[in-house]
Amino acid sequence: MKSSAFWVAGVNLGVRHILPLYPIAAILAGAGVADLAQRSNGWLAVGILLLAAHIVSSFLSFPVPIAYANELWGGAGKTYLYLSDSNVDWGQQLYQVKDWGDRHPEECWFAYVAQGYISPKSYGIRCHALPNPAPRRFGASEAEMIPPTVHGTVLLSAKNLAGYWITNQINPYRDFLRIQPTDQIDHGILVYHGDIDLKAAAAVSRAFLSGDKLNEKKFNEALSLAKESLEIAPGNFYGEWALGSAEAALGRVQEASNAYQAALDIANSLDPVRASTPIKELKEAMKKLKE
Repeated sequence: MKSSAFWVAGVNLGVRHILPLYPIAAILAGAGVADLAQRSNGWLAVGILLLAAHIVSSFLSFPVPIAYANELWGGAGKTYLYLSDSNVDWGQQLYQVKDWGDRHPEECWFAYVAQGYISPKSYGIRCHALPNPAPRRFGASEAEMIPPTVHGTVLLSAKNLAGYWITNQINPYRDFLRIQPTDQIDHGILVYHGDIDLKAAAAVSRAFLSGDKLNEKKFNEALSLAKESLEIAPGNFYGEWALGSAEAALGRVQEASNAYQAALDIANSLDPVRASTPIKELKEAMKKLKE
C-alpha cells in the first residue's frame, strides 16, 4: 500500500507513514458519535450498532488479524485482492503451513515470501520450492526445476501474488489473482489444487538456477538453463537477463549485449520507480562488456 508520503518523498515504505493519523481519526470519530448520540436516541442506536459491528468483525479475523478487513471489503479472506505486503502477509505462517501439509499429504509446490531468508524445509515443509525474488536476484534462489504444468497443490504467499516482484507485469504468479483459491492458510497463503499452468514460474526458476550456476562458475550449464527459460516463455525478463549474464561469463560480448538490451527494454516499460534498480544494474552490466 502506498501512502501519501510516497508522492511527496518518492519513497514507498507503506502505510507506516500515516500511522499517527489513526488515533487522531479514532478520537474525531468518537467525538462525532458522542455529539450525535446526545441529539437523539436514533443516533445513539446507530453508534452502538456500528461499535458492535466493529467488535464482531474484529473477532471474525481472530487469531490472524494481520490481514483484517471489514466485511464491506469482503473480510480478511479478500484482503490480498486489494492490498499487499505487510497488510496481508509478513512471513508468519510456516508453522500453520506445516500443520496444513500434515493434513494434506499430496505433492505440493510452495512460493513463500520469506524464502531466501528462512527455508521452509527447516520447518518440516516438504513442498517443492517455487521461484521467489530472494535477497540476491540471481543468488541462492532455493528454486527447483519447476515443470511447466503440475498436478497437485500450489501454495502461494499472498505477497508473491502482488507486491513482491519488481512489478506485477513480470510476476510469474499474476494470473493466479484471477483464480479462486481452493483454500487459505491464515489469510496469507493461497492454496490452489488441480492441473495448474506454471509456465511463467518454470521459466523464472530456470533463470534463477542459471544465476546459481554462474556463482558456481558452471558457465555452460548457466547458459543452457537461461536458454531453457526463454524456450518456455520467450522474451521473459528474467530469462533475458540470465542469458546476458551467461553469455558475458563465456566472453560472448555481442550475444550478451543483445540479451541485456532485451531485458533493459522490458525494464524500461515497467514502473520507473520500482524498476530503477534493475535498470541501473543492467546498464552497468552492459558498460562492463565494453571495458
